[in-house]
This record gives sequence, structure tokens and C-alpha cells, in this order.
Amino acid sequence: MGVLGKLRSLDPDAQITCATAVQEMSYNRCLLDDYLCGDREKQSISTKAANFFAKQRIDLILDVRVTRINRSVKTIAIVDGRIFAYDKLFLG
Repeated sequence: MGVLGKLRSLDPDAQITCATAVQEMSYNRCLLDDYLCGDREKQSISTKAANFFAKQRIDLILDVRVTRINRSVKTIAIVDGRIFAYDKLFLG
């Protein structure tokens, strides 16, 4: 179980948003050569199932950078100007 799965298990009803600078979902690098050679489909080398985030009710925001964390009012701002409030913030 990864960090996001663990967070969900700790609070099944929490609203969880994951903002990350990565452009696409992570993949198993050991299987990358099989994908590049055409022996595997892209989804078969992913480290998470395609429906993981929907099933876990986690909002995923790819390819963004957090530009500001305001701890006094518990908000984060991302590069496109959106601001998210939080109760608890996990930085990984």
C-alpha cells in the first residue's frame, strides 16, 4: 500500500487531493524496455491501476507546482493560481 492508499485507510471519508509536478503516472522502470519494444501496453507498466484514484476518491492534479504554502491560514497555491485549503498537509 502506498502513501495515498494509507492516507485513505486512515480516514475513509476525508477529501484527499494530490498535487504533483510529475506529468504522468509513475511506472515500473524495470518494464520500460518491454514497453518500448512493444511487448507491453502502457497501462501494464503503471504502478497504479487506471481507476485507483477514482476508486479511492482522490483528486489527482498532475504537472503542477506548489508555489506557496500559507501555514497560518492552511492553504496552498499552485502555479496556475488555484488555492486549496487543507486541514492536514502531507509533503512527500
